[in-house]
Formats: sequence, C-alpha cells, structure tokens
Amino acid sequence: MVLNLETRHTYHIFDECGMPVIRGSKDSWRDSVGRAVMMWLAYKRNPDIEIGLESCLKWEGDKFVLYRHPHVIGAKEYVNDISKDHWSYFLMYRKLDFTEKDFKKFISEVPVKIGLRSWVGALQGKKLSTLWYYSFQIVGNWLGNGWNRFWRTVGNIKKERSNEWWTGILHINTDGWVLTNGHNLQLNLTKWQKFWRKVLLPNYPQHNKGWQLYALPDHPLKKRLKKILLKRIYNRGGYSNYLLRLLFGDTTVTEEDVQTYRHMTGYRWGTNLDETCLREVHYISEYETEFNNYEVDLLEFLFYELQRGKD
Repeated sequence: MVLNLETRHTYHIFDECGMPVIRGSKDSWRDSVGRAVMMWLAYKRNPDIEIGLESCLKWEGDKFVLYRHPHVIGAKEYVNDISKDHWSYFLMYRKLDFTEKDFKKFISEVPVKIGLRSWVGALQGKKLSTLWYYSFQIVGNWLGNGWNRFWRTVGNIKKERSNEWWTGILHINTDGWVLTNGHNLQLNLTKWQKFWRKVLLPNYPQHNKGWQLYALPDHPLKKRLKKILLKRIYNRGGYSNYLLRLLFGDTTVTEEDVQTYRHMTGYRWGTNLDETCLREVHYISEYETEFNNYEVDLLEFLFYELQRGKD
C-alpha cells in the first residue's frame, strides 16, 4: 500500500494537475475524479490527493461546478459533461471529509443532479429523503435483478468467469502478442450475444451504488438493499468481484481472497468478466504496480476496515 505522486513507470500515475490517470491513455483523465476519490480512501485519506481533486471544483456565478479534470476548466471547446456518478464520488468524499455543518453549507451551494437528490437528502439525514431513496432503490433493483436474469438467459450470456480464467494465456504469437482466454471470448461472440448484452444493466452503476451506500449511515432498509444488490452478483456468478461483495455485506470474502488478488487493467470492480465485458482485462506486471496499486489497496482497505468493525 504505497502511494507515489512522482513515479512515471507505474500503471497509474499522477499528472501535472495532481490527478490520477492511466499511463499512456489519452482518455483516462475523464474518470480521474472517481479514481481520485477511490485512491483517497485506499491511501488513508491522503491530503496530497485532495489537492488535485479540489482543483476540479470551481465557483461559477452562485454555485459550485465540478469538472472531470482541471485541464478542461476554461477551455472553450469543452462542454462540461461531468456525470452524476462522478458527482456522487465527490460528494461522498466531501461528506466523509467535512463536518456535518460544513457539508450542509456546501451542499446548499451545489446544483444536485436529478437522480442524486434523494441520496443527497439521505446523506444529510433527512427522513423523507431516506425513505424515498431506499423505497425507490429497493423496488428498482429488485426489478433490475429479474430483468438481468431474463435477458442473460435469452441472450446466452453465461456466468462470469474467474479472474484467473479470464486472464489466463491461451496463445502467444511468435512476435510476442498474447491472447488471453477473456480476449478470445470477446473476439468470438455471436451476433446474438452482441445484440442482447446491450439491454443488460452494466456493472459500473452497481459499483457506484455500493459506494453511495458506504457513505450512508446504517438503516434497516440499507441492509435490505444490499441483499438485493448482492444477489445480482451471485446470479451472474461474479464471485471474484470481491470488492462489490464486501460493499454489499458479504461476510464470506476471506483474507486469502484479498491477499492473493492481483491488479488488472480495465478496473475489475466495475466490469463483469463475461460476454458483456467491453474492456481489455489482463494482469499488470509487478514493475507497473510497484506504486499506486490502488485496485488492490482499495480492496485491502475495505476488507480490513470491515473486519475492525466486527471487533
């Protein structure tokens, strides 16, 4: 669990604005807000990460505006398309970092996006907002589970494969090009599978939902919602998505699962290792994960925090 803002040889590096990006990727800056918040948690709320993160927030007119990255602020050709997911990560960060009084003042100066309003109300402890948030989420996600089960069957979308199977090497060409089991599966999808996977609910909103729940205080309905979301993971066979299992209250994740997990490209926690996967997912070398190995470090942080909560 080592953070390094200066390194330039690892998979995740910090750019000139102090934001975490994927080395060599031209578009990873677009997800740098959510990535920064996850790293902030993984590395014990390190204030060095807050510098870049806070620079994404600007006061404009009479309200705060959040940007995906500091380098687009003021750029005439850029249309700010910050998503509600990244707003929720930022709000979670502020909620965990601020006093209740300061957070209440801050949220009054934020144009809360539609889709986040009941959650933001629940963050502030508002009873009606809390009841509405959980009622809507419980019904919606219960229906979503049935939706996914039905269309996975219709579309011949099989159970998730294990991390080890997906990243296993199937073939190596003479020029050194490596074909993994997962990539081979992606190359050989039928037209039927490619069509029907489009109607399935993707995994990254479930990841975001898990962290929204993490930031909320305990509540009987919170436990109910977690069970519904955990069941979706079980239904698709996503047992190797240890982070989501922990976020949704699965107590069967073991220390061995956590300690033997290896960092992969594609952010494993936000994707499914099945026919719906659109990302390139393979293991990252030890050299590239010497520092900022945050996918692993985030898992360890959550596991041991939950373990302490049991004591």
